[in-house]
Amino acid sequence: DGSAVGRTGPNCEFAECPAVVDPTAGWQIYKNDEYGFDIKYPADATVSLVSHVPPRGTDLVLPNTNQNNQKSGNFIEKDGSIGDILNFFVFQESLNNLEQYIMKDVQQAQALNNKYIDEKGNPPVKITYNKSNINGVDSYQIRYDYPQSPLEKSVNRIYIQNSEHVFMFNYYDNNKDDAQKILSTFKFMK
Repeated sequence: DGSAVGRTGPNCEFAECPAVVDPTAGWQIYKNDEYGFDIKYPADATVSLVSHVPPRGTDLVLPNTNQNNQKSGNFIEKDGSIGDILNFFVFQESLNNLEQYIMKDVQQAQALNNKYIDEKGNPPVKITYNKSNINGVDSYQIRYDYPQSPLEKSVNRIYIQNSEHVFMFNYYDNNKDDAQKILSTFKFMK
């Protein structure tokens, strides 16, 4: 019909505009010069970033291809957490193909998942992918929903990178609001 729908701020021409409330007011700022980022977190939480010790027999490795087209492994360098709200990993280096890696990982997980469809036609895990950005930097979210689990936990995994490292954040839905507020404050320092 040709009409447009838009969102505008309040009309403050004749009245005082309402105050904008910062949902992270009163939070602390964690700044890490070594990895070039800062992030805000609730005042009652603590931030931890320690050297990664791989679990016995397994570790998460991001495959990478260097400029000479040689394949290598990108291992976790640091483990981090912000209270019990979310945890994160810092990988040794950035990837030339982070989005491709994530898309391939999602496809492989879905293919494996489809092998275990129940009698009603439901896979054990619902996997969704979303590309967005955090403060102007591309980020990638993979969400794992476990509808058949008695724990009914959904895991959210967010990947973001700068020119030197990949960061992977994980949180459960029971911490979703706080985790998303925290992630919205994540910034790479220039």
